[in-house]
Amino acid sequence: MKSFLVAIFILCTLNSFAQSIGSGNAYQVDGNSYVRVDNFPPTSFPFTVSAWIHVADTNHAMNIITTDGHMSGYNGMWFQINPGMELTVNVGNSPGNGCFTQHCRNTIRGFIPKEFANKWIHVAATMTNTTTGALYVNGIQLVSRTDGFGNQTISASNGPVRSAYIGAFWGVTGNPDTPHNQFFGGIDEVRFWNVTKTDADIQDEMCRKLSGNEANLIAYFTFDENHSNLPVVNLANGNVSGITIGNTSPRKFSGARVGDISSPFYFGNQAVPGNEQCFHINNNGDTLALALNPNQFPAVQIYSVNSSPNHRHGIIDSCEIENYWGVFWVDLNNPLRNPEGSFHFRNPTPLQPNGAFLRGANNDTLWYSNPNVFDMGHYQVWRSENAEEIIAVCLDDTSIPDPETPNPVIPVDDPIFYIPNVFTPNADGINDLFTFEVVNAANYQMEIYNRWGQRLVTLTSPANSWDGRFNGNVVADGVYMGVVYGNDLNGNPFSKNFTVTVLK
Repeated sequence: MKSFLVAIFILCTLNSFAQSIGSGNAYQVDGNSYVRVDNFPPTSFPFTVSAWIHVADTNHAMNIITTDGHMSGYNGMWFQINPGMELTVNVGNSPGNGCFTQHCRNTIRGFIPKEFANKWIHVAATMTNTTTGALYVNGIQLVSRTDGFGNQTISASNGPVRSAYIGAFWGVTGNPDTPHNQFFGGIDEVRFWNVTKTDADIQDEMCRKLSGNEANLIAYFTFDENHSNLPVVNLANGNVSGITIGNTSPRKFSGARVGDISSPFYFGNQAVPGNEQCFHINNNGDTLALALNPNQFPAVQIYSVNSSPNHRHGIIDSCEIENYWGVFWVDLNNPLRNPEGSFHFRNPTPLQPNGAFLRGANNDTLWYSNPNVFDMGHYQVWRSENAEEIIAVCLDDTSIPDPETPNPVIPVDDPIFYIPNVFTPNADGINDLFTFEVVNAANYQMEIYNRWGQRLVTLTSPANSWDGRFNGNVVADGVYMGVVYGNDLNGNPFSKNFTVTVLK
């Protein structure tokens, strides 16, 4: 068994990637599909509901999970995102009477920072009764308010089949057989408990997988099926699984920050002098130690995946990787902060930690080797700027570069860009942005021009997007020329042309 120490000084955000490894697959929802879970038990107080979500539409109300369907009016529990990134949990008491007023529901509301749109985040809600509860984002309680005047009960469905719905709610007055408020984006790790979880419980469980046998857990959906045509398994109760209705697109790799075990460190808003030493030991006995200044980052989650990643693209073949780590920084006050720092590896065994590999997210298809390696004698230091979530450590004695050739050439495939050929910047919440994905490219930029050769936009990362505007105005419908150029991972130059059509 290998054992080594990792110390990270003011590092950077990171992520995870796998199928049954790490956070596995996610339910990629396109607004045209949802999951129906028949025979779901009726909702009652107290309860806790949580999920990892990726919000791709901030202009519409979208349901994460609702219970007690097949009826008109508020009933059961609705956990949803409203326009402007407002997180809400509703409970209702109007079986069969079509009441959607405040007199038939009770709601807790809180706003998530808008910078978290198009990022994977963890959300949770607890309710002990209709007026007492809390909302959480990434384990931190949101400032919230309550409204509604419903009574102290949660009504059950009077429909023929009691159902829960993931990615939609079912039925409204005058049109009771139609799904509404369907989700756009990704949903993963949906959990429902018949107990009120504490702050510490939510923080402890959010970044690790469950077995499904935990006390008071009545529903647990991981979406690790290879295809949405398969039943959506409820690991907490195999007799209450779900089926996908609508567009049955394949599952996609999840961007949730989930491993086999995790260690949460939440320091609150109080000032803490100096650095806090945060230690995480994985199932193999390896240790990651983090030197964290809480004045810069009030919370962090460290987790580990107790296996080699199922996707090794970009990692050299000689590397032996038994496990890998994630460091998930939590800061609701400054969600766009990108720390910089170094992390140190020490290994008392004959094998040396001869390389570090990072990737952007669990749904990233490529690991990147960190080129900034400094040999400090008894340990080595990797300096990292804007590092991502996963650290994979290469443990062999063959991959360390010779001091004369510190950046050996590693064969890689040609650059691949996934570029849409059309988008519709008309503010309807559907396909409003031009986005792209990339594999095997570094130091590149993408430019889009109009027919007169004016450059309209320059993009340098999949994290960037174009809203179709130039000088403040949305461009006219038509075909626009684009070029992407830069260097592949071996430093070889490349250039590719493309077109994109704007339709409003």
